[in-house]
Amino acid sequence: MAGLVKDICDDARKGKRRSLSADERSLVDLFSYMQWKRVPDRINATMHDDTLRAIVDDSILEFEKTYRPLSDAERAESSDPAVWRRVRQNARTNALANISKTVMGEFAKCAFMIVRITNPRCAFVISSNPVFRLGGIDGDTRLGHQNVELWLPVASDIAFVHGPRNSRTSYAEVNDSLRIRKWNAVAASGSKMIASKAKALTASLIGSVATDLPQPTKKQASDG
Repeated sequence: MAGLVKDICDDARKGKRRSLSADERSLVDLFSYMQWKRVPDRINATMHDDTLRAIVDDSILEFEKTYRPLSDAERAESSDPAVWRRVRQNARTNALANISKTVMGEFAKCAFMIVRITNPRCAFVISSNPVFRLGGIDGDTRLGHQNVELWLPVASDIAFVHGPRNSRTSYAEVNDSLRIRKWNAVAASGSKMIASKAKALTASLIGSVATDLPQPTKKQASDG
């Protein structure tokens, strides 16, 4: 899969409009889905300890209703910190291992676009939550809905974009620093950590969207 992503990026930099086969498109969809699904920021946002505790408590109630009451030892074990750590780890492992056919189906229905930055002073930021959404109407940002786009920068100059339903693959080259800045601001606003090729860009984004993000440490310069 990494080889396919590299080939797509190499072709885009050469200005070659690569035509993806059905198998290649499926791999790109899976790659984007897994990047969206597996990052710690997203896992932490969707799998709070309180949520897991509620699920466990509901399971215990269902068990007791169907079979028998828990013994004192079993009830104590269910609250043991070491046991709880294992439950949390197993839940996260299972969540990562399961691939939703419904979500993959939505990816397959989307238009796919490869966006390349041509301005040498601009770049996509790297963020702890690498997939971000643009668009949406009345708060509806579900994939496949109207003007919603799911963006995944795969290199400092290239992003994969899944957009409104359409089977086409398209390419776009962008030189406008203001547009790129807006995209980076959206990426930064949904992340706990960001980095970029430029210290000035990273510091500027941190200052404008989230003051609690770690400050950049390397001396760099750019406009993006």
